[in-house]
Amino acid sequence: MGKAVNNNRGTTLGGAVRHWPTPSASEEEGGTAKDAQYKNGSFFRINKKGERFGVKLRYAVSLWPTPNASDNRDRGNMENESIKRRIKLNKQIGLSTQVKEKAGPGTLNPNWVEWLMGWPIGWSNLEALDEIKLIRWDIDPADDDTIARLTTIKKNRKNRLMALGNGQVPACVAKAFNILSKGVI
Repeated sequence: MGKAVNNNRGTTLGGAVRHWPTPSASEEEGGTAKDAQYKNGSFFRINKKGERFGVKLRYAVSLWPTPNASDNRDRGNMENESIKRRIKLNKQIGLSTQVKEKAGPGTLNPNWVEWLMGWPIGWSNLEALDEIKLIRWDIDPADDDTIARLTTIKKNRKNRLMALGNGQVPACVAKAFNILSKGVI
């Protein structure tokens, strides 16, 4: 395997993937885990005895919905009764709703979505970047207060989230291009 971190570009795709649970044949079995957690680069659940144990890949992936263009709208928070009903019915809720645990100020932060998708921080901003800043994928920057999941800054927020919601994860695009172009280029 390659290096987990490329000093010029941050965490590599291989480095980030190592932190995700391994897919298994039993992925289709069982119900939905509502208590999966992610902290310090690990996905886990805690049983009634307080013991940590691993989670299936499908539970880990469900922690963060795919960003989409409509995430620029504030659709409520996790305390909202209609959101709780949607969750009980296993209906999708948007990323902007999922990161907002309680009512209060702040909406989905485009800088955090850029990190989530593997883009340089500030990439979707309309202003020129002084430097290209990539943050490792293996630790959520909201966990160590590097980048908050919510922001009260409104300048260009809507357009940035719409652009990100219609975008692709660069590492996945590069990998797909390399696979599909073998022997063609």
